[in-house]
Amino acid sequence: AWMWFDSAMAVLSLVEMGYDLYMMVLRSGQKSESGPAVANLRSMRVIKVVKTLRAFRLARMLRFSFLNSLQTFLLTLLTAMRHLIWSGFLLIMVIYCFSLFFVQAVAASPAVGNLTSAEAALLRQYWGQLSNAQVTLFQSVSGGLSWNDAMMPLHGIDPYLSYCLILYVVITYFCILNGVTGGFCNSAIEAALASPEIMAQTIMQRNNTYERRLHEVFAALDIDNSGIVTEAEFGEITTQPFLRAIFTAMELDSNCIWTLFKLLDRNGDGTISTEEFVQGCVSMKGSAKNLDVIHLLADVAEIKQMSQKLADLHASSIGISHATALMGS
Repeated sequence: AWMWFDSAMAVLSLVEMGYDLYMMVLRSGQKSESGPAVANLRSMRVIKVVKTLRAFRLARMLRFSFLNSLQTFLLTLLTAMRHLIWSGFLLIMVIYCFSLFFVQAVAASPAVGNLTSAEAALLRQYWGQLSNAQVTLFQSVSGGLSWNDAMMPLHGIDPYLSYCLILYVVITYFCILNGVTGGFCNSAIEAALASPEIMAQTIMQRNNTYERRLHEVFAALDIDNSGIVTEAEFGEITTQPFLRAIFTAMELDSNCIWTLFKLLDRNGDGTISTEEFVQGCVSMKGSAKNLDVIHLLADVAEIKQMSQKLADLHASSIGISHATALMGS
C-alpha cells in the first residue's frame, strides 16, 4: 500500500512540475489577465494538495525515529501498569492503617484538653477525622505537606505518636516508593527486551554509533589522509596509549598489533582501507560467539573429511603403483 502511495506522490510531483511549466508558458503567451489569474488559482489549489500529501508522507517516514521514544514510554507504561496498581493498593492500605491508628490515638488521649486553642485547631485539621488523617499522610510523602508540620501536634499530646509518624515516613519512602520505582524500571527493561521493534532500533543505533567511532579511529590512524592505513601507520597504536585505550574500550584486542593488521588486511596488499577496517573490527568485536564456534567446528569437520579423502586417494594410488610394479616384473 505504501509503495502505491509513494508512486502516487511521484506522479503528483510530476504534475506539479507540469503545472509550473504550463504557467510559465501561459504568462509569456497570453496578454489578458483573467486567464492567468484563473490558472494561477487552480494551480495553487493543486500545489496545496500536493504539499499536504508530502507532509503526510514525511510524517510516515519519520514516525519510527521521531516517535520511537514515545512508543517505548507507552509500551513501558502499559507493561508496568499491573505493578503500579498493586503498589498503589499497598500504599492505600498502609495510609489507611496508619491514619486509623492516629485518629484513635488522638481521640483516646487525655492530653488533648491541655492544648491551646491554636494547637487544638491544628490537631483537628490534621488528625481530627479519618479522611483528614489520610490526606495528611498522603501529603506527607507526596510533597504537599511537610511531615514535620504534621508531627508537631502529635508530639504535643504524646511523643510516641511522632515516632510512629516517622516510622510511617520511613516505610513509605524507603520501602514502598523505592519499590515502585524499581519495579517500574524493571518493567521498562523487560518491555524493551520483549519488543522486537525496540530491540532492533536499539541494535541499529548501537551499530551506527560503533561504526562512526571506527571511522574516527581510522581517521586518527590515517596520518597522511590517503584513505588507507599502512603497516607503519598502524604501528602507531603501540606508541600511543590513547589509541590502545580506544581499542580496548571498543572490545578490540590491541596486544597483538601485527596479527590484527594481517587479519584486517583481507586482500593482502599491505594496506587497510576504510571498508576493511570497519568490517574487520565489527566482525572481531568482543569474544567468540556460539555461532562462531559452530562455524569453526564445521570447517574443521570439512577439513577432516577432505584429509581422509586425500589419504584414501593416496593409499589407492600407492596400491595401484605396487600392482603395476608387480605386473611389470
